[in-house]
Amino acid sequence: MIRYTTEHTILTPTDTRISVEGWLQDTTYLLDTDRDDVYSFSFQPLTSNDHQRLFEAVERALMIVEMSKDPYSNKVAKARCEDKYGLPYCSQLFKPKLNVKVEHTDLLYGKQVSLNLHLRDDPLGNVYLQADYVDVYEGWDEPPAPPPNTAVDDDDW
Repeated sequence: MIRYTTEHTILTPTDTRISVEGWLQDTTYLLDTDRDDVYSFSFQPLTSNDHQRLFEAVERALMIVEMSKDPYSNKVAKARCEDKYGLPYCSQLFKPKLNVKVEHTDLLYGKQVSLNLHLRDDPLGNVYLQADYVDVYEGWDEPPAPPPNTAVDDDDW
């Protein structure tokens, strides 16, 4: 007897929520969708602690999917949370909320941000990182401050 199951998602945003600091990298599709109607961006975690906490959350989500799936499920848990360069990658069907208004997403490249994220799985078992909120730090549109005057006085010798 062959048993067929209806695949459903297992992870919920409230169970997999995580906040990290980082720098935005690829922001091309942060405010507008790509050809597949997906919003996406990549970022570099600010510290090694942020990087470790993020990928531990991904591993925990993969474990939850593997352990909670139906015994007859065809679902295979796979992380889809990194881009081709190994940077954390958010992809989602809804636009993440930003605390700033910007017309060109290229202006956000390299900006320091605080990210509220969660992990979701699809019926095939792929685990995706999704952003709820992107908080760009104050002064994001200000020019960088000039370096301090480091000239040496001859009288200080």
